[in-house]
Amino acid sequence: LDNWTIIGFCYINEAPFPMKDWEMQEADIERALLKLANGLEMSRTIVHLHAPPKNTMLDVLYDGSHVGSSGIRAFIEKKQPALTLHGHIHESPSISERAVDQIGRTVCVNPGNGNLTVIDLGKLGGAGNKK
Repeated sequence: LDNWTIIGFCYINEAPFPMKDWEMQEADIERALLKLANGLEMSRTIVHLHAPPKNTMLDVLYDGSHVGSSGIRAFIEKKQPALTLHGHIHESPSISERAVDQIGRTVCVNPGNGNLTVIDLGKLGGAGNKK
């Protein structure tokens, strides 16, 4: 897309409900994402991930627990893509009252259930750019 690279990854960390065909171990998630991103200019890369990163405003359940992926979080911390897009925890933006979080330079977005999120790519695309 223009000068952007978009990569996607459908797997999730272990879920508290049956989704066995979609689950991977955390270390395998991180390893697969690092391999997928190998050689890419991460400041111009958008990563679409099913699960959100662990311990963010994007992985909060109704009971307040954080159920995101530590493998995804480790990948984001190491590689710092410009933008990550997430789903999976649909209620999270309603509970945390945030659809956007940031890990280092990476803007992370989970629009949640029934919400619309517009992302201006012109405001991303380089180290140090903010939301």
